This record gives sequence, structure tokens and C-alpha cells, in this order.
Amino acid sequence: MSIVKLPNEVELGRYRLTARLGHGGMAELFLGRLVGVAGFEKLVAIKRMLPNLSSDPSFVKMFENEGRIAAQLSHPNVCQVYELGESDGQLFLAMEFLRGLPLSDIIPSIPDRPLATQLRFVAGVIVQACEGLHYAHTSVDVDGKPRPIVHRDVSPTNLFVTTEGTVKLLDFGVSKVITDATSTRAGVLKGKPSYMSPEQIRGEPLDARCDIFAIAVVTWEAIAGRVLFPREAVQDLWRTAQEQVPRLPGDGPVIALVDQTVRRALDPDRERRPSSARAFAIDLRRAIEACGDPMSPSEIQSHVEVWLESNLARRSRDLAGVVGRAREQAPTNNDDEPETVPLEPQPTLGARLRDASVVVRDAHDPSTEELDVAPTLEHIDAATATQIDVQAHPIATQTDVQAHPQTVPLPTAALRPPAPAPQALRPPAPAPQASLPSLLPSGTVTQQLTTVAPAPVAPPRPVWFWPVVLGVAAIVVGVIAALSLS
Repeated sequence: MSIVKLPNEVELGRYRLTARLGHGGMAELFLGRLVGVAGFEKLVAIKRMLPNLSSDPSFVKMFENEGRIAAQLSHPNVCQVYELGESDGQLFLAMEFLRGLPLSDIIPSIPDRPLATQLRFVAGVIVQACEGLHYAHTSVDVDGKPRPIVHRDVSPTNLFVTTEGTVKLLDFGVSKVITDATSTRAGVLKGKPSYMSPEQIRGEPLDARCDIFAIAVVTWEAIAGRVLFPREAVQDLWRTAQEQVPRLPGDGPVIALVDQTVRRALDPDRERRPSSARAFAIDLRRAIEACGDPMSPSEIQSHVEVWLESNLARRSRDLAGVVGRAREQAPTNNDDEPETVPLEPQPTLGARLRDASVVVRDAHDPSTEELDVAPTLEHIDAATATQIDVQAHPIATQTDVQAHPQTVPLPTAALRPPAPAPQALRPPAPAPQASLPSLLPSGTVTQQLTTVAPAPVAPPRPVWFWPVVLGVAAIVVGVIAALSLS
């Protein structure tokens, strides 16, 4: 899959087609952008039906059928379909955009690895794919009634390995709901010939076991590194349907067990195949047990990054270039965006009113530092200003502070005098009469304090005073008693 930048973005419904990703016999695949407000953007894959097929009812019905079926499926191993839409008479599907590589691009790199690495990698991919198939085969409708879906086109090109190591099942274009009353027309084969089961070639009614046959073909090819059934013509279908499956290359008990597991899933008689895709995955896991467990998504990711580093890097560069140029060319509309205004630093709630005998403290935060006060009122942001609440210091009486109508009110604060420089603390004196400042139009604060000298206070007696007095009194009483007895 290559990314070809379109000369200009094309509007398709609510999407903008940016680049062409590929095409098939029924539709083209595009990279699209869903753009929203506030810089929202989501990349999607858009599958648009070819214009020359839009007038063919059978192809229209097939395309609509894919959209309806795929929309019912929601599973980590199934590519998510967001929308089946129509724009200017053209049907399209909006799907999850995946970053990574189809399994068909990875298979040529697998046979060059050690056997244990090969088997664990292939098993890790196939087990995930089987989980997606099992989900489709056992799906139910909104009422909980069984509604099994057969894919009918499982192949390496429809198994996608993302950059996170997750395997996604793609393209339900020829899938079929088994419970539907409609049937495929006689003589019409849907799917890729090299992966069709014998009953599919014969045009018989299909069930989940035709997908199990196809996933077994993919498993064989991933390990062997070549096509199992090179079917180019109709006569090849009948001939290869009767052929024996070649043995997997390699020696040893592990490869023999894997060959036996795959050969069972490829049995021409579907009654002898595993009963479900999950059952085939369990058999494959057991077959490679001597080599270890199937690779986890993170292990698959690491190996793909090493094996196909240049391929992934090229795709990443192409994608970044296409999306980047599309964003640059896209018209911008900033009418609804609010203008960004730089914010000034917010001052602390303890405003500075420099004065020799007054200190402003934040009325709500006892930890606010004491600040010097001056006759000049510094700037205070009106967004944080509140009505001033002045608490009188013990040496001053509380008075009202009246603000000028054009002056921003001050935050809530408390006034108290600064502590005298380094002197021993003394107990507070009774509150004298004082006048506090009033706010003038000039923006200055004037203040006069009338201080009354405190009354003299007797120094406290020493701690030994009363014990000595009591002791002397006891001696005097004893002397008097002795004299009276004599």
C-alpha cells in the first residue's frame, strides 16, 4: 500500500480526502481527515465505491451489505467501521485508519528466521486473527439472538499487523450473515480463489469452517514462504480442490505437529476440520509448545520493526508529509477563537501600604508575611480586589476607611504595628485612641496616630520572694512561743 498525495483535498460528506491508499475491483481506498473545532482532527480510511459501479444494483447492495455487517462488529482484532455514507451519489465507508503492514508484506521476511522464531511469530499472528474470526462467527444481534457472520475472503492481504503488534481482520465486502434468507447466485464465486475451501468452490452453503480452511492456508504460506494453491483459472480451482496438501518444510517433532494441525484444518471434508476458529488456535498453540508460547503483540511489534524497519520508516515519512501538507493547505477560520490576552502576575492579598507603624496581613492566610507599609498605594489587580476589612491593633482604635469612587478597593487585610527591632517582647498595652488613614483622590494614604503613654506597671516579684517571707514568719512565731513558755 502506497500513499499518493491528491493535488487538492476532496470533500466527501464530513471528511476531507487527502491521499489515495489503494484500489480494488469494487472501490478505492483513501486517507481522510475528520476535522472539528478547537484543533480536533482524526485520520480515517475512506473506502469509496467506484463511480462506474454506482449504477449497478448488485454492487450497490454488496457495498451496503459490507457496511451494515461491519458496523455490528466491535472487537480488538476487527477493523472498526464508523459510518456508511453517501455523498453526491457515491457510497463510502469511513473506517479505522491503521498504521502498519498487511501480512502479505511480512510473509517474505519470515522464512529467513530460526524455526522457533518463525513458529512463535506465525502462531502469535494467527491466534489473534482466529479471535477476530471467532467473534464474527459467534456474533449476536441487539436482542441477543445468534447472528453468525462468515467472512469468506480471509487472506494475507486482509490480515493487517499494526505498529503495536495487533492483528486486524479487514474487508467484510463479501461476508455473509448465515441467518439471512438471501443466497449467492449460482455460478458466482466471492473471495480469492487461492484461499477458497472446496465447498466454496462447489457453491455449497457455507459456515464458519470455510474461514477455518482459509486461515489454515494463510498459516501454511506464512511458515513455508510460498503460495499453497496457485489458482489462476477456473480449471485450477477444481484441480487443486482435490490435491493433497504438501508437507510443511523443515524437520523435527515440532514442525511435524504443526504440519498435522494445519493439515487437519485443510481437510476437504469440513466435518473433519476444527469446529471453530478458536479451536484451531488452541491446536496451533499446543503444536508449538516446545518452542514457547505464541508471540505477544509487543513481541510481534519488535520483530516487525527489526525485519521491515526501512519499509515502516518510509510509510511513516510518507504519511507525515501528506498530512503535514494537507494541514498547511487547509483554510483556517479564527473568527470564533477568542483573542489571547497575556495575564499580569497576580499580587498577593497582603497589599503594601508603607508606614512606620502599620503592617498589612492577609486576613484569610495566617502564614502571609508581614509587609512594610508606605503612604503610596501600589497597583492591585481589580480581578482580585475585595472590600478592605481593617482590624485595629491593640494600640489603635478601629476606624472606617472610605475609598474614593475611582479607586480600586483593597483586599481584606488586617493592620497591626511591626515588632520593634531587636527588643524583648513585652505584654500588649491597653488600646489607645488613634485615627486610621482615609483614601484620597490623589491615590495617597495619610495617617496620624495619637498614642497615649501606658500607665506604669510594677515589675513582677521574683519567684523566691514568698517562700522567704513565709520562712521568716515561721521563725518569728517560734521565737515568740519560746519566750512565752519561759
